[in-house]
Amino acid sequence: SLKNYCRLRRYTVNGRKKLLMVLLILVLLGSVAAGLFWNLKHYVLVEMQFYPRDAKQLDLRGEDISVEHYLTVREQLPNCQVFWDVPFQGYKISNDVAGLKLTSLTEQDRAMLPYFTNLQAIDASACKDYAQLAALREQMPKLDLKYSVDLGGYSANPDTREVTIGHEEMQYDVLMENLTYLTQLEKLVLSKTQLTLEQIDAIHQAYPDVAVDYTVGILDQEYASNTEKLDLSAMTSADVEAVCAALPMLPGLTEVELMNGGSTNLELKDVKALNEACPEI
Repeated sequence: SLKNYCRLRRYTVNGRKKLLMVLLILVLLGSVAAGLFWNLKHYVLVEMQFYPRDAKQLDLRGEDISVEHYLTVREQLPNCQVFWDVPFQGYKISNDVAGLKLTSLTEQDRAMLPYFTNLQAIDASACKDYAQLAALREQMPKLDLKYSVDLGGYSANPDTREVTIGHEEMQYDVLMENLTYLTQLEKLVLSKTQLTLEQIDAIHQAYPDVAVDYTVGILDQEYASNTEKLDLSAMTSADVEAVCAALPMLPGLTEVELMNGGSTNLELKDVKALNEACPEI
């Protein structure tokens, strides 16, 4: 009947439309697949970014990429030179810099430094993270690393073998803490020291491989720690307190001259104080 014919024709038209739609989708999918295959053949895909497989150099500076992103690019393109901004101490710094200036250094910072592939020198003269700096010297021995170790009022090169420190520069607690970072130190000289024998002995105990020597200032003169004889004939009563404090620092002292031409400027109480300061003399 006519009704059935119209119904059959409608079904046929709809079927053709669906078939055409399926064919169109298949063509589009094929085109996408072909394009994707072509891209993957000529490019590498890293976090939704394509990079040419035959690239000899990539400049990714200015792009916010992670360390993992960079490492993946390097793995995919081993023969390509990649420039990028290394995340370091809160900044993004080009990986081809030749020098850096540091005021602090952490273990995490040290882990990032090898990504600066052209790094030749670091100025860490304002940095006091000595343990990390010492570790960095071992980690990157060819690096020109400039820093000094604070010993109080005096700073020393980490490779120094002998250090002389005057009493004006002396900060005992800082010295005791930071001497350990002078790994090549062989001799420490304390000039006109005002430390006690107990403090000097503590330095000996803490650093047994370092020879510790000192001098003592008495009446504007400087005396070695092994001094045996002193001429204090010019001493006055005003000098007694300071001299009494200094004499115990000369453990080898056997003789002190107080007379000047048969007389002395001292009173009996002054002589008694000196005897009490050094009863062995």
